[in-house]
Amino acid sequence: MKSPGVEVRPLRQMTSESEFKRVFFRDVHIRLKILGKVNDGWSVCNEHADVRAGFVRRSSAPYLQAFHHRLIELSRTIQRNGRPAAEDPLIRQKLAQCSAEIEIMRSNQMRAFSRITATGVPGPEGSIQKIFWSELNQRLQQIAQELLGSYGQLLAGDSHAVDNGIWSYAYLRTRGIRSKPALPKLHVHHSISSGPRRNVDECRCNFGSAGFDRISAGSQIGV
Repeated sequence: MKSPGVEVRPLRQMTSESEFKRVFFRDVHIRLKILGKVNDGWSVCNEHADVRAGFVRRSSAPYLQAFHHRLIELSRTIQRNGRPAAEDPLIRQKLAQCSAEIEIMRSNQMRAFSRITATGVPGPEGSIQKIFWSELNQRLQQIAQELLGSYGQLLAGDSHAVDNGIWSYAYLRTRGIRSKPALPKLHVHHSISSGPRRNVDECRCNFGSAGFDRISAGSQIGV
C-alpha cells in the first residue's frame, strides 16, 4: 500500500467517521506475488469472506443483546399513549422478535465453530452470519428510533439526548455496517453456492428470514 502510485482517499460517513476508503492505482509496479493457486482467486475470496465474516461476528450476539436489554429498560419508562411503551403490544412483539433472532444468531455462530473444530475449514455459516447480523442490527436500531421518537435523533453532547446520543450514532452506523467487512451480495452468492442444497422455507425455519428476502420462495439454496 506504500508503493508509488497508490492513493488512498477516505470516505466520510454519516457518523463523521472515515472507516471506508477508496484506493486508486496509477502505474503501480509490484513484485509478482500469488495468493493461492493461479485461476483460483474465487476460492481465496470465499475463504476470506467466511473467516472474516464468521470470526469478526463472534462477539455480535452479546453486542446486540446489550442494546436489546437497554431498549427493554427504556420501554418501561417511556410513555406511549398514556402508558409505558412496554405495554404496547406492537413494541412487545418487535422486541420479542429481536430476542428470538439474537438467539438464532448465537446458535448459528456455535454451528460455525463446530464446523471449524471438526474440519478446520470455514463453511457458509460465516456468510449467513454476516448478512443476518447486519440486517438484524438495522431492525433493532429502527425499533429504537420508533421507541425513542425525536429524542433518538439527538447527538452526543445534547442535554436531552438519551444515553448520550448513542442511539442516533448506532442508527446511522448500521447503514455502513451493512457493507462491512465484505459486500452482502458476495455473502449471498457464497451461502447459496456452498454446501448441500435445501429448500428456502427450511432455511427460514433454521435461521429466520433475515438475509433470504432476495431469494424467491421455493428456490434451492445451500446452507
